[in-house]
Amino acid sequence: MPKTGSIAAKNSQKKGGGRGPGKPFKKNDPVTGEKDPRINREGKPQIFPELRKMVIGIFHERLMTKDPKDPDGKKFIESERTQLEAMLRMWLLSQDYNKQNRLLEYGFGKVPDEIRQRTDEEEFVNRYIHVFTDGELERIKNGENGFEILLSKLEEAFGPKE
Repeated sequence: MPKTGSIAAKNSQKKGGGRGPGKPFKKNDPVTGEKDPRINREGKPQIFPELRKMVIGIFHERLMTKDPKDPDGKKFIESERTQLEAMLRMWLLSQDYNKQNRLLEYGFGKVPDEIRQRTDEEEFVNRYIHVFTDGELERIKNGENGFEILLSKLEEAFGPKE
């Protein structure tokens, strides 16, 4: 903690009304019509929709390629391909796996993450696998219900339920 008479103690004391540095905003004055110029009354600038339109326009532009008939190679002609198609083809031929994967996802949809939910029966069989014989495990593998096999084992051991 700084000493009472130190420079650090004087600098750490609050100044003013606790509003922080700077001058507070002024309300509109209806008599003079004066408005605080620092207040943004139009809201957030609409940059993103304009940018999106521009990008879509660029993607739909036709590529300009060198004219194969021009011996100097200085003449350009409009290609059948668009800028977007050229970019996608570059992704396809890229060495970057992420670009190739993204292209596949755009074309065929995202590959679902394999989340396999185990049923109660599978969990039970795996938990008590030591109880089953090889023949019973083979029956379960072939589609027979593991609970029914266990029930028949219990009936053999303790007799049928009365």
